[in-house]
Amino acid sequence: MSVLREIPGRKSLLGIDAILEMQRKGPIAFYLDMWHTYGDIAKLEVGSKTILTIFHPDRVRYVLGNSANYIKGKSYNPSRELFEGFLRTSVGDEWNRQRRILSPFFSLQGVKKVGDRIISTVTQAIPQWEQYADSGEPIEILDQMVAIGGIFILQLLFSIEPHDSLVSLRQHLDKMSAVAMKRMLVPWQLPLWMPLASHRDAKQSMNLAVECLDDLIAQRRAIPQTDWPKDILTHLLLSEYENGKPMSDELIRGQIMGIFLGGYETVAKTLVLIWYLLAKHPHVAQKIQQEAAAVIGNKRPELDDFKQMTYTLQVVKEGMRIYPALPLYTRDVVADDVIDGYAIPAGSVVTLSPYVTHRHPDFWPNPEKFDPDRWQPTRERHVGEYFPFGLGRRTCLGNYLALLEAQIIIGMLSQRFSVHLVEGHVPELVMEGSLTSRNGMPMTIERV
Repeated sequence: MSVLREIPGRKSLLGIDAILEMQRKGPIAFYLDMWHTYGDIAKLEVGSKTILTIFHPDRVRYVLGNSANYIKGKSYNPSRELFEGFLRTSVGDEWNRQRRILSPFFSLQGVKKVGDRIISTVTQAIPQWEQYADSGEPIEILDQMVAIGGIFILQLLFSIEPHDSLVSLRQHLDKMSAVAMKRMLVPWQLPLWMPLASHRDAKQSMNLAVECLDDLIAQRRAIPQTDWPKDILTHLLLSEYENGKPMSDELIRGQIMGIFLGGYETVAKTLVLIWYLLAKHPHVAQKIQQEAAAVIGNKRPELDDFKQMTYTLQVVKEGMRIYPALPLYTRDVVADDVIDGYAIPAGSVVTLSPYVTHRHPDFWPNPEKFDPDRWQPTRERHVGEYFPFGLGRRTCLGNYLALLEAQIIIGMLSQRFSVHLVEGHVPELVMEGSLTSRNGMPMTIERV
């Protein structure tokens, strides 16, 4: 009988020192330090809780490919407290039913149907960007990406234009997501019912978000069904969920919250970080401009044009390698397991990190370098080395849409404009729901 290897790591008897260290450094830096200190697999014992960090691509592929034993269990309860019926946190038959209903919109064919809508949205934004360029005044690039993404995602979800209450909905969901993520990643948290300011704010945001979505659902039901637009809300209202019955309003809200966050807020924050990389590497931006000029020229782009804009897609993928939207997440271990001779105990929590694995020097030469040429078709990919959308059965449903949306926005705007980070500004990258800059990303726009 083979002897199992001991997993290296550290022990925190009460957990206080580990929690304080994580809060001081931030979760990303904390787990980077775990990797640098202990290697590709490590153990953090916090009181009675065991957290395993797994960063090697082979082991990542194993964990995410074994979704029956590595599940979104108790560690996702903080998210379930705020996001009821959320596809991202659903499990078992409930997840299968929800995914089946939403899949037609987010399949490759479904995404192609909305490509022209993304192009139209970006086209409408160009005159505003020309004004910014002419004024020379700094703008907050996140606001611009939120504005463009908001127009598109609101059309996709509700067939409506942005207005103040939906801006508030975005802010409420973002606050809920940040609180939920913090509670998931820090090993020990006070119950949400305790009267802390952060808890009160999160629950207030939840109540206001529910109120806003309930109003939208009621408005749809108030008009004749024959007049309902062909959007995701109508699809959810008319879909059979279980035993011929429709989805409950709670489940409909959960799906909308997930799509809203993933297709609006998360994509916007990812685009901000890609613009940041382009500002730091103007030669890359220039290659996008040259590609767009050659493919699009002076005409209005068509969806098929972006099949030829392969370098722009390489830039997007490389941006997501360096700055994955969800840099850390967890899985709960159902039954005892063994990975590469290491015992993985039932009840432990596995932490995975695209942010760390995407920097593994055995798979990514010079990993901190922003190099879109890594994504040339001739390079062989190792399954598990790159997973900004996850892997296996629970790969993010919106992966095709996110890539296409980013490619179109970056390609169309880079053809006409270059961006420049305001001098002296140093972004403070933090994980607030998804990866973002805590102190913003002020930029100036210049015509090219």
